[in-house]
Amino acid sequence: SLGLKEAVECAQAVAPDAPLIASVAVVPYAPVASRVDVDPVTPEDWEILQLHANFVEEELLGQICVLGPGQRFPMWVYGRTRINLQVTSIGLVEQKQALCVRLARDTQVVVAPKLRAKQEQFDAQAQ
Repeated sequence: SLGLKEAVECAQAVAPDAPLIASVAVVPYAPVASRVDVDPVTPEDWEILQLHANFVEEELLGQICVLGPGQRFPMWVYGRTRINLQVTSIGLVEQKQALCVRLARDTQVVVAPKLRAKQEQFDAQAQ
């Protein structure tokens, strides 16, 4: 379950410029995902994730344990830096339709790289 602070941060990551309106519903069953594919939202998110991959791997379940298709969610690195990730696909252990899935210790989370455009890479190296 999310605390109020985490829920607000999650909502702001999903729609940073939108008014904050919350809706809560009970989902009677959320199957365990066998695999979840995610994309970093920005190249900066990817670069931070690369630098702190071990931390993210160890702490992901402590920060989020239920995800839905297409969901954008924040991940805090050492409690200071927020990266944003978005679910691109979900593989289920049980082949059922699900509004959301639970992550477990054996869920494989695959992150696709999000590289900078060539000119951005050149500009960043020049600074």
